[in-house]
Amino acid sequence: MATNDLYAFVSALDPLPIPGSDAADRLSARCRDLQARMQGLKASFAEHRERLAASIERVAGNLRALAGHLPSPPDRKALRDARARLMDSYEALMVSVRAATLASETDALPGSLRPRNLARNLFHLLNAVVGVVLYQWVLSRTGCLIVLGTILGVYATLDITRRIFPRWNEILFDKVLRPITRPRERFQIPSATWYAAATFLVVAVFDQTVAQVAVLVLGFGDPAAALMGRRFGHVKLWRRKSVVGTTTFFVVSFAVVAFFLAVCKPLGFGAVIGIAALAAATGAAAELASDDRIDDNFTIPVAVALVLALAFAL
Repeated sequence: MATNDLYAFVSALDPLPIPGSDAADRLSARCRDLQARMQGLKASFAEHRERLAASIERVAGNLRALAGHLPSPPDRKALRDARARLMDSYEALMVSVRAATLASETDALPGSLRPRNLARNLFHLLNAVVGVVLYQWVLSRTGCLIVLGTILGVYATLDITRRIFPRWNEILFDKVLRPITRPRERFQIPSATWYAAATFLVVAVFDQTVAQVAVLVLGFGDPAAALMGRRFGHVKLWRRKSVVGTTTFFVVSFAVVAFFLAVCKPLGFGAVIGIAALAAATGAAAELASDDRIDDNFTIPVAVALVLALAFAL
């Protein structure tokens, strides 16, 4: 960063070089380079201030709109639309604030919104169920990789094109993906892309049982933790993660994995319980450690697959 380079330059001025020496010539050139970079930094901050002001104005406007829909009798659809616009403008404001904030201060900023979304939770769960069933009885590993690679390619293409064409981004998130997305995904890589990437990776690298268990832990544990944690998670365990949410993640994941292994895999009772407990505990820990910068749709299945693979290797 320019500020780090500036620190190193200023520190190098003690002792001062002898004028006319090679060291003085090098410092002079360095001084001119840093001067140009400081001018660029100044322009950058000016641009950030303009974007920040525009983001704040959008939030204020959406707050006014939401307030106008709250008096009774309420128009429920208009109220939901106003809430959605306010959430989107909040996430846009956070993007502007983070861009204009020093890196050391970003941890103190509020996090991204995670509104209740039953359609998203159901989509999450059905992806896991369909994927595991297909891998168990219909598709080979190669077939799964072809399907997953195609899905990942589509998601990646959508993500790249929406960054190039802002209007396309608006259409996708306002008209097509709104029911299953979170507001922050308008400005970041969507969780669905991370989900597809993680699933492709675990199927490509790990054996069938490990991959299936990893996907089941993500597909069932994560939405269950979100639903219960949002409703009853008053006691926090770590950051925004609650005791109820993490406990729910473990219990649901354990039950689903144990049922799957008992029905579909030729394993004894002890192995079923041990694998289910290890997978559930690993998934809960990965979900607990994940935040807005580390998407749990990627970390959970990868962590579960790695830990199970290591356990099987011992």
